[in-house]
Amino acid sequence: MKFDKNNLEEHLNKFFQEYEKDGLLSAYLWGSITTGEFDIETSDIDIIAIVKSENSIDQSSIKEKINECFDDFKYFGFNVIREDELKEGVGKDSSITTVIHPRILLSDMKDWKQVFGKIYSTEDFTNNPAIPDELISLEIKKIIRDQWDDSTNVGDGFVQYHLKGIMRIIYYSQLKRNEHFPFSYTNIKQKANEEESQLIDIFYKNKDAGYCKQHLLENKDKVDSYTKKMIQEFIK
Repeated sequence: MKFDKNNLEEHLNKFFQEYEKDGLLSAYLWGSITTGEFDIETSDIDIIAIVKSENSIDQSSIKEKINECFDDFKYFGFNVIREDELKEGVGKDSSITTVIHPRILLSDMKDWKQVFGKIYSTEDFTNNPAIPDELISLEIKKIIRDQWDDSTNVGDGFVQYHLKGIMRIIYYSQLKRNEHFPFSYTNIKQKANEEESQLIDIFYKNKDAGYCKQHLLENKDKVDSYTKKMIQEFIK
């Protein structure tokens, strides 16, 4: 089958019906495919599924099968998160929670695009949604955990995760100054102050360079100065 973005949601809806019996509750598109920044030449299509706490979902197998659906597009990402992880705000067995805290995922849910199952809201899982200060603190704690407040410690394969985390901190900082708006690099660039704009430019150039460690180190002073400043402000 030839890939057609216009028919993607309909196709995915039919695809995921097979897995409802295994504990699949809902599936969403998220990331660039929902923000208008999708580029078929360079972008992945990210899918996140909410599953029952007890389920028989095989994440790797489903990801493989999704990537077999189209003859000319093989860049689907697929992650699952259990409903109890979202309700308790604690990562357990889901691999995505080692990278993104469940409270952060919940804060983004309003901007996901449902393709199968129930349309959830943040309030289905918590009566106390995360505010921007908490989201910033969660991102900063991850930087401290990995010792990425010194960019020298960022491994070659982890540059994109470090820079994307900083973009998230910028986004949450902007939410403190503005009403809610969906995350996208275009949006945060438009609302950036001078310091944020410089860091976003570093992100874009590094992305164009293939998430290059050397480029990160060339901009180490600006990147590390920002992360250290945020650590001092938000980690008591």
